[in-house]
Amino acid sequence: MNKMKILIVEDNIFFQKVLMEIVSIHFPDMTILGPSASVSSSIELIKKTIPDIILMDIHLTDGTAFEVLKQVDSSAFKIIFITAYHEYMLEALRFSSVDFVFKPFDSNEIVLAVDKMVHEINHIDSTLPNQQLINTLILNVESDDNDKQIVLTGSETVRIISFREIVWGKASLGRSEFRFLNHDPFHSLYPLRKYEILLQSKGFFRCHSHYLINPMHINYVDSIELVVNMINGDFLPLDPKKCDSLMNSFHAEEIMIKE
Repeated sequence: MNKMKILIVEDNIFFQKVLMEIVSIHFPDMTILGPSASVSSSIELIKKTIPDIILMDIHLTDGTAFEVLKQVDSSAFKIIFITAYHEYMLEALRFSSVDFVFKPFDSNEIVLAVDKMVHEINHIDSTLPNQQLINTLILNVESDDNDKQIVLTGSETVRIISFREIVWGKASLGRSEFRFLNHDPFHSLYPLRKYEILLQSKGFFRCHSHYLINPMHINYVDSIELVVNMINGDFLPLDPKKCDSLMNSFHAEEIMIKE
């Protein structure tokens, strides 16, 4: 079996040395490629060596990681992004379901991230379509806030869709299911709370312990019967403890209320 190859793409000399040392100590059977600090050298190295895993800083000396990824076949390798904390970048990374660590990092974070990549490579059936995830990430970084797409992970496939298309999500035995405006339902392997954390910044509301709704698709709220009628015709239960909070969270003119 061929040794796995890992490429270090990092423009800071100190972090280059740290990453190379972590990999050499914890993954002695891996071949370390690089390091590379620029867009041009990274493209050349990736095409020449075809690494299995890339530890990639987002900001390079002459551009960004995204400029690299637009010019190579990212389906051939796994990527762990490394970046300083920025709220907009965090949202784009999480929406796109890609792996990342923040600077400053410790060795455990890198080891766990690389271990995860090794596991995915060794268990082909469990891998996500890497090229699609990277394309989604680039779109989310470059697009307007209202155009961001989210990756929903199922047992055999993924659904990549604008968050604006989601009407509601439901918790279902540790997993979740979703309904959309113009697409078939989708069942995700992950619990609803994972997506709730992602979608809270987009105004999504947990109207009931089992349901997460997109308020832009509410038809009306019945505060007597304690149900929410969604634009697709579905009636969802409303927790009485959440009723006032739902009303207060949105302008009255945006939601029709039946009392």
